[in-house]
Amino acid sequence: MEDGRRIELLGKAGEKLGAPPSERTIGFHLTRYLGMKKGRAEKGVIRVGTYGALFERLHGIFLPWAGPGTSIDSINAAWWESWYTFCAGKVAEQDNDESNSGFTLFWASSRTGDGASCGRIDFG
Repeated sequence: MEDGRRIELLGKAGEKLGAPPSERTIGFHLTRYLGMKKGRAEKGVIRVGTYGALFERLHGIFLPWAGPGTSIDSINAAWWESWYTFCAGKVAEQDNDESNSGFTLFWASSRTGDGASCGRIDFG
């Protein structure tokens, strides 16, 4: 069976088990968002490095925290507060660890940059 059909069938099985439809998940919208940003980088609208950093942060930090199969309908103020608490905790953990300051830099850049990395993300 080809992969596309397997994914479709697994999605339908998940819906029957109470999972959200795939187009209503964080993973779906994050993939769509990163695809749009990749296209902008390929056209020279944004730097490739900017896209790479965004991909690394959203795909490597945000998505594992949020869960790719999480329904976008579950996003509310308490959910965002939990994300903030997670980010603040990572910053606190690494403030004194000079060998691993990547998250602190990530947090700082999201506060002064485009705000998408550790702030609110528009899922449509």
